[in-house]
Amino acid sequence: MVDSLFFCVSALTGPEDGVLIQPPVYGPFYYAVRQQGRRLVENPLKRDGDGWHIDFDDLEQKLGQGVRMMILCSPHNPVGRVWTREELQHVVDLTRRHGVILVSDEIHADFALDGRRQTRVLSLDGAEHCIMLTSATKSFNLAGLRHSTVIAPDGDAREKLARALKQAHAEPNLFGSIAQTAAYNHGDEWMDAVVEYVQENRDYAVSTLGGRVPEIGCRPQEGTYLMWLDFSGLGMSHEAVKDLLVNRARVAMNDGLFFGEQGRGWFRMNLATRRANVEATVENIYQAIRSK
Repeated sequence: MVDSLFFCVSALTGPEDGVLIQPPVYGPFYYAVRQQGRRLVENPLKRDGDGWHIDFDDLEQKLGQGVRMMILCSPHNPVGRVWTREELQHVVDLTRRHGVILVSDEIHADFALDGRRQTRVLSLDGAEHCIMLTSATKSFNLAGLRHSTVIAPDGDAREKLARALKQAHAEPNLFGSIAQTAAYNHGDEWMDAVVEYVQENRDYAVSTLGGRVPEIGCRPQEGTYLMWLDFSGLGMSHEAVKDLLVNRARVAMNDGLFFGEQGRGWFRMNLATRRANVEATVENIYQAIRSK
């Protein structure tokens, strides 16, 4: 998926173009813009008592400032929002109005929890200028086979992407293609069970952390198998929290700063694992904080 993202930026934008992202967001979104000499434009998500939201007023203002492409994370990694159909339609409408290509990374789309349904960007009205990135790699743990799919309805964009792939000699991965086909054709029952298990792990982590370590901000994410945890309530520096997690709790989480400066004080926890691992993680964090 990261390779596909890089190809979209390189093939469909120029050196003077702005590329907009919505931090805190997956680290390679930054790399895809900066490492190819594009101008990074940020539309930070807003946070209130109800969780995380798109700042649409700021988004519309930024889109009019020489932005050529917007990269959307849907569901959002790391905050765990599954954007509503209305929110996504608003994004599509704004980008179309400003002549901005919308690239939607939907790699976590199968992990819409609590009975939610992920709205695919290409199902929305007026989405001809949009590009959808998807893959079976997260859902079926196939990342080692390095395979993703780019769906571009616009013929000109599709031709430019195909040309860029050909010039880079980026041939499809045969094993990845076969594995992804098998997963999509035969993996429904397994996928449903995985989503249910992840949701149960999430509910356990939220209730246990909330009850035992209320200083940690912990909301039940709507999507993805990753939980976004706010450690700022401990009154410690980001570096001190990281040291506590690694050296005292013996827990390895994703550093929130990987997702941008807005991730300071935050860490990301993986729930796609055995319940025993989630229980041990929560217990270790509790013991480390209580003994600090």
